[in-house]
Amino acid sequence: MKEPILQIKNITKDFPGVRALNNVSLELYEGEVLCIVGENGAGKSTLIKCLSGVYIPESGEIILDGTPMHFKKPEDSIKAGFSVVYQEHKLILNLTVAENIFFGRFPLLPGGFIDYKKLNSDAKNILNQFDMDINPKKLVSTLNSSQSQMVEIAKAYSRGARIMILDEPSASITESELKKLFEIINALKKEGKSFIYISHRLVELFEIGDRVYVFKDGNNAGNDEIKNVTIDRLIAMMIGRELGKSFKAKDRPIGEELLRVENLSNKLVTDCSFNVREGEIVGFAGLVGSGRSEMIESLFGYKRKTSGKVFINGKEVHIKNPRDAINHGLGFVTEDRKTTGVILNQSVALNITFAILDKISKFGLINFKKDNALVKKSIEQLSIKTPSPKQETIFLSGGNQQKVILSKWLLTNSKILICDEPTKGIDVGTKQEFYTILDSLARQGKAIIVISSELPEVIGLSNRVYVMRHGKIVTELNENELTEERIATFSMKY
Repeated sequence: MKEPILQIKNITKDFPGVRALNNVSLELYEGEVLCIVGENGAGKSTLIKCLSGVYIPESGEIILDGTPMHFKKPEDSIKAGFSVVYQEHKLILNLTVAENIFFGRFPLLPGGFIDYKKLNSDAKNILNQFDMDINPKKLVSTLNSSQSQMVEIAKAYSRGARIMILDEPSASITESELKKLFEIINALKKEGKSFIYISHRLVELFEIGDRVYVFKDGNNAGNDEIKNVTIDRLIAMMIGRELGKSFKAKDRPIGEELLRVENLSNKLVTDCSFNVREGEIVGFAGLVGSGRSEMIESLFGYKRKTSGKVFINGKEVHIKNPRDAINHGLGFVTEDRKTTGVILNQSVALNITFAILDKISKFGLINFKKDNALVKKSIEQLSIKTPSPKQETIFLSGGNQQKVILSKWLLTNSKILICDEPTKGIDVGTKQEFYTILDSLARQGKAIIVISSELPEVIGLSNRVYVMRHGKIVTELNENELTEERIATFSMKY
């Protein structure tokens, strides 16, 4: 058997009170895609940062081509041939595609001026090599998420990177864009490039991966060739138990209509009408760009609606901004938790009570006894994993950040809860917790709207599903009509 190009031997990394990696070992071979999976907090991101020179491990070895490496800073890792394409891209928005690809390595004319003709030509050659239809002169700020990812890969390739680490590459791209990404990965594999591929979407591993390592609580929980494993086996290894049924049976008692929307329109959606009853979870499905989020943002007052009516408990209400929505009993777990969901550099406690500070304050002074009691109850109720309520929210895992957002809206006593991609970027174990929480809230009589790109999720949770395409609701499917095939058909054909 050929020798691995990369060996990680007994890497250990500690943080105050936490062992993030515990004697982790793995190998990577030339021209292969090695997948790494695990729940949030399992150690995947810590390993990436050890390989990229961000963290220095307490012990263990990183061996490249038989030679031990000692990365003290990211530049050391880049020089050794590593490149990381993070889920949140690190491109410079006010520079062009070509400038980003060759940043710090610009071709120069006599006199030290940048040779923009050669810069753009060299960038175009790399983009063309992998059939990336991107103008090298275009500002990166104008690119979509998929194009930004392609530029990151082109940048890594231009540096001569031998090992590319892709962190949740499919988190915010469409299926067709993902297919294109896989084509590029396969082309680079033929050149001998190797990949470490990290994703919560386990089905992808079987399309692109060669081998898989499972992390659990900072340890290796097992590894095998992709062809020898199943999704159920991977999940069992990740969470330490068989998952069983994904969702509870939909035997929730349904009450009176709580929300009705008639002919809602804005610049991106047209004449959308739907309703949600007490105790009901209603799903919205459709391709990325179908208008699901844009419609709901108008309902909540984030986006201005051009027409339409909203009724709560049969009475028309006028929602012009999010504060109006909150006052009428709506809560919104947004898709982008890091931008519109939590204040990352503030404490867990502040994020939990942020929306009700006016209710626990008097003359501008917060009643901290009341605040602390509410925060403690919320952390216990949703099993938020945090060393302290004072912990900055940025240091929580994605799943626990999402729980913080949910707890905030529960404290406002929202009777209508909107969840836009509530489990995006969250591991399978935490997803199950979320499903249980949403089911429990519905059983308490709340009306819940769930927008999700994961069809098993929207089918499993929902009593009914509205399917959107090109800014319109094209059909309503009842519980006995819900199949992935039917949803996909309406999403793509009608």
